[in-house]
Amino acid sequence: MCIDYIGKQKWKIEDDIDEIVGIYLCDVLFFDALNEAIKRQIERDGKTIYEKSPS
Repeated sequence: MCIDYIGKQKWKIEDDIDEIVGIYLCDVLFFDALNEAIKRQIERDGKTIYEKSPS
């Protein structure tokens, strides 16, 4: 799972996702930490599951 997150509490997002998935394995990557080739592939093929409007 790749997350495009703007904020200062990435650890909280990882904890929340870990709680949701429970016993299943889920690798969490943050979009800003990926190399350009992978970013382009995600932009081309990725799916947005949830998007919060900026407040």
